[in-house]
Amino acid sequence: MGKAKSVLESQVIMLKRAWEFISKVKSRLSIIDVYVVGSRARGIILVSVI
Repeated sequence: MGKAKSVLESQVIMLKRAWEFISKVKSRLSIIDVYVVGSRARGIILVSVI
C-alpha cells in the first residue's frame, strides 16, 4: 500500500499546483479545458490550457 499512498499524495500535490496556476491566469485567459501531464519520478508537470 506504500506506493499507492505515495502516488495519491503526488497527484494531490500536482492538482493543487495546477489549480493555483489556473486561478492566477483565468482572469487573463478564456479557459475551456485543462490537461495535466507529467512525470512523477522526475517531478515534471505540464499544464496545458485550452
